[in-house]
Amino acid sequence: MNKKEVINIIKTKADEKQIPNLSMQILEKMENQSEYVQQETVITPIPSKTRRPVFAALTTVFALLILFLAFSVARSNSVDLFSDSNFSDSVALSAVTTLNYISQDNLLDASDSYTMLLANEETEDLVEDQIDDVMTYAHLMEVLLSNGDDYDKEITQSNLDGYEKCITFTLNTLLDEQMIYQLHYNEDINLNKETYQVEGLLVDGLESYEINIEGSFNEKQYTLTYQQNAQNYIQVKYQVENLDQELSINIYRNSILNQEIAITYNNYQKATLSFISGQTKGQYQFEIETMQNMKMMKVNYMIGQSDQGSIDFNFSDDDERNFILTIRPANRAAFIIEKIREKRENQSPGQQQNGKN
Repeated sequence: MNKKEVINIIKTKADEKQIPNLSMQILEKMENQSEYVQQETVITPIPSKTRRPVFAALTTVFALLILFLAFSVARSNSVDLFSDSNFSDSVALSAVTTLNYISQDNLLDASDSYTMLLANEETEDLVEDQIDDVMTYAHLMEVLLSNGDDYDKEITQSNLDGYEKCITFTLNTLLDEQMIYQLHYNEDINLNKETYQVEGLLVDGLESYEINIEGSFNEKQYTLTYQQNAQNYIQVKYQVENLDQELSINIYRNSILNQEIAITYNNYQKATLSFISGQTKGQYQFEIETMQNMKMMKVNYMIGQSDQGSIDFNFSDDDERNFILTIRPANRAAFIIEKIREKRENQSPGQQQNGKN
């Protein structure tokens, strides 16, 4: 129906009913309505509106991915494992543990005739027969309980060829003797596998020892290895379970596990020394006590069903300042013995300029 026909129909009906002729007004509204519908159709491109948010989201994700990759690269180039206090504290203890063994003249150089006690060998395990092996760890326990995580450590650039960085540990004994160790090191960190490796040179006074540390971020553990030669070496394994931290010390002679010891601690108030395999047996729980304004170590021990009791570690009054041990077995008379204590003086690590040995 065209415009002229609509006008004639409206006019005819209006004449029949005597209604005013509103044909022009009606047509005007129809035209306005037609324009409105046409405009609405043009300005609502539905597909265009749904694409814009999706495109913006993809752009944002892509930008974040680029930033993440850039951050990962930067992190791999700048991260330092020793900036984490838990890691550096445990490495300091592992290093002292290793040096304890190295300082024993008869440890790794012992004759091949040394053999472990057989499991079915009948012996009466008494504390006085094992105290020398316990004394091997007395220095370590003294350092562990005296310092905890409150001691001086500093990371600097290494002054030795072949090493990038150096961390200096300054520890104290119960007698406030100062011990200074340096570890020159290189780090190899694999962020994809979440593993790391540290190649280091441990410096104690004028002596230095090459060590290697391998670990995993996920498992919260690492292994520190000092290898004297292909057959004789020491491995100190560090791991965290719940709130407990543990150092497991494995001594290998002629490529055979000769002795295994575990040291467990969680708050630097107490630490338990456990002889797991080897000639020495038992568990020894160390803690620090203060009596008459003097610090001393107290140990509660249990050697299977054979012996149990306590040991007080005091110091002699002379210049030697050796350990005076008061041993109180549960079912025997108490007795006192004196044991030589390793002397420590304020010292600076040896200045070696030739890098690795």
